[in-house]
Amino acid sequence: MNIFEYLRDDEAHIERRLKDITAHGFSWPQEQLFEESVRLFTAVTNHLEKKETILTRYLSSLDAEMEGTLRDATKHRYDIEAQIESLTQMHIDENDFVESMESLLRKVINHRKFCEDHFYPQIEAHLSKAERKIIDEKFEDLVFS
Repeated sequence: MNIFEYLRDDEAHIERRLKDITAHGFSWPQEQLFEESVRLFTAVTNHLEKKETILTRYLSSLDAEMEGTLRDATKHRYDIEAQIESLTQMHIDENDFVESMESLLRKVINHRKFCEDHFYPQIEAHLSKAERKIIDEKFEDLVFS
C-alpha cells in the first residue's frame, strides 16, 4: 500500500461512517450519537492533517496549475473544518444538527471526488523521485511507528 491508496481507503472509511450517522444515528441514543460524532470529527480532522503533513509539505517548484489545486484543496479543508466547528457548537438534539451533518457529508464526498479526480493525480505527476522518497518514508513512519 502507498500513501495514495491509504488516503483513498481512509476517505472511503470516513464517508461510510458519516453516511451511517446521517442515515441511522438519529435513531440512536443521544450518548451513542454524540460519541460517534466526536470520533468522526476527530477522524476527519486527523485525515486532513495527515494529508497536508505527508503529501503537500514536501512539494517543491510548483507550477500555476499545482498551486491552484493546492489552493482548492486548502479551501475544501477549511470548509470541512468550519462545518465541524459549527457542529461542535450545536446540541445533538437540535434540528439543525441533522442538516449540518448532511452538509458535512456533502462536503466530504465533494472533497473525496476532488482528491480522486484532480488532487492525487496532479501530486503523483508532480513529485520528483526525491520528493516521493521523502513522502514514502513519512508514510512508513505514520503506519509503522
